[in-house]
Amino acid sequence: FLGKPILCRANRAFETIFVNGRYIKSSLVCSAVEEGYRTFLMQHKYPFTALHFTIDGGFLDVNVHPTKMELRFSNQNLVYDRCQCASDQNGYPDQ
Repeated sequence: FLGKPILCRANRAFETIFVNGRYIKSSLVCSAVEEGYRTFLMQHKYPFTALHFTIDGGFLDVNVHPTKMELRFSNQNLVYDRCQCASDQNGYPDQ
């Protein structure tokens, strides 16, 4: 789910990401989504998102952080491009 720009927030607390059912924090995904929303949001505002990804475990490294909340993608450029493209193509000319 990518929220309309009118639902923007003052912090990143509502950028929710799940990969294979596990809640994670990913600066890569957040940056990509924020870049896609850049033309729709004011400066220092962040989109309301709930993203669910299903990715083959062979393309993930969950041993980045002891809490397993951060992960590394084997093809980070592809993930960034797909997230940015999806949020940018979401539109919202009327908000």
